[in-house]
Amino acid sequence: MYTEKSKATFEQRWDAMYDLACKYYFENRHLLIPHSYMTLCGKRLGRWISTQRHDSKIGASICTPQRKEKLDALGMIWDVKSWIWWQMYELAGNYAKDHKTLNIPIGYVSQTGEALGEWIGEWISNQRSRRKQGLIKKEQILLLDELGMEWNIIDDRWNKYYEKCISYMRQYGVDRIPSEYKEDGMSLGSWLMQQKRAFCEKRLRKDQYERIKELNRASYRQEQWETWFKFARDFWMITGHLFIPPETMCKLGNLYSWIATQRLSKRAGRLTECQISQLESIGMIWMVRNNTWEEMYKKAMAFHSEKGHLLVPRGWENDPRLAAWIANQRKERRIGHHTLTPERISRLDQIDMVWDPFSVTELSPNARRRKIFVENC
Repeated sequence: MYTEKSKATFEQRWDAMYDLACKYYFENRHLLIPHSYMTLCGKRLGRWISTQRHDSKIGASICTPQRKEKLDALGMIWDVKSWIWWQMYELAGNYAKDHKTLNIPIGYVSQTGEALGEWIGEWISNQRSRRKQGLIKKEQILLLDELGMEWNIIDDRWNKYYEKCISYMRQYGVDRIPSEYKEDGMSLGSWLMQQKRAFCEKRLRKDQYERIKELNRASYRQEQWETWFKFARDFWMITGHLFIPPETMCKLGNLYSWIATQRLSKRAGRLTECQISQLESIGMIWMVRNNTWEEMYKKAMAFHSEKGHLLVPRGWENDPRLAAWIANQRKERRIGHHTLTPERISRLDQIDMVWDPFSVTELSPNARRRKIFVENC
């Protein structure tokens, strides 16, 4: 227990140190005094300020509300580490707001002329290290995340480049990127070349190796597609269409099957816009059945224009398929097949379609005169 005399002496000492703190504050406008700081008269003012913070933290009785209030009037910072963190966070936040990143160059100078690059950069680096050691609060992690903090800067940067490369290749339907190509200040072409070289030399991490491996597979698939396309284009240049016979072969295999696969791929959304455009440039018909119907309908119109009816004999020399097609239209109407729409029925009626060739009452005047053909239909 303190005696009255010792209490009085302590009060005097405290007041004397407080006076020195006031003098320091009025000269420097703060109380962020280094621990080792000594006044000209040899008083350890820095250690005394540190003691006041410690006494406040542990709730010591000697740190009375009155004394705290007097120190607060001088702008006392009770938790210096927290105060410094918030000051640095504010500076980092200002930079992130202006530049959309926390990757601050060492030579960065603020608009007020302060060289903050190395200072803030070191603080950001410390935050990454402290998180690895589990020394940073969850609240601080969330606050830094809001600024776009990259905790593992090497992996984050690698992933960002990789995603940019994938996006470029999908957008343009290509399997490689020009070596000089840049996007948002990122040299994607040269980066991808470096990764492929590292892949061949097996210098990548396992997860990176697998991702570049998949990218190489995509490149190989694109090269194969381009080769198939060249064969299809050659066929189109010779014939003027892509109605390829089933038995048509090329060096890579069955060209008819490849064209059919492209139609299925488009329906499933697996073709790029570039691939679709390339195929359409050589006359690709995506809905073959619709196109075939229109083609056969034109031939039926031509037959009707010449003969005046649609009683096409089997094996008609101009197109042996027409009789079978006419018979198939009758069958589809009889069973109510969805492909024979009311619009198509109407168009066939306009060229005297006989839906029941064995019913004389349904024959048109022109067709009735040629009833002899009924048995051949």
